[in-house]
Amino acid sequence: MTDYKEEQSNEIEALESIYPDELNILQREPFYKFEIPVKVEYTNEAEEDDTASVTIQFEYTATYPDEVPVITVSDSEGLEDEILEEITAAITEQAEENVGMVMAFTIVSAVQEKMQELLEKLVKDRQDAKEERIRKAEEAEQKRFEGTVVTIETFLAWKTGFDAEIAEKKRLKKLKEN
Repeated sequence: MTDYKEEQSNEIEALESIYPDELNILQREPFYKFEIPVKVEYTNEAEEDDTASVTIQFEYTATYPDEVPVITVSDSEGLEDEILEEITAAITEQAEENVGMVMAFTIVSAVQEKMQELLEKLVKDRQDAKEERIRKAEEAEQKRFEGTVVTIETFLAWKTGFDAEIAEKKRLKKLKEN
């Protein structure tokens, strides 16, 4: 028979040594309830250092780790809703994969990796979009200076119009002289 309380206490002890300043135990009885903030530093679109963070709260159940604990994500900073949804999905996936084993460290690590990956992708996508807008603006500007491509057909059409314009000007000049 599994001693759930002992496994839970052992995991808390391990988490306290891994996250001595971050781990915040909210309650010990009847089951542990604690939170661990996850912070990721990255370079944003303006090529400045930036940070994003979430707090993951765990609440053990009577039979944890043989069942998934209650996990909530709160206090997010610098993260868009889509990223939070993907983080929540990653937590759910990790929790389901690790049923039967202590999982808080695994989940926190997975969230940190997922946040880093998603933020880097977001920055890259925004940078790519910005570069695409610049490229299109440069192409439009270049087209303004290119003018019309001259072919035999376009030249003959222009020449016919030009000759007609010159002939009209000569005719008007003769009318004024007379």
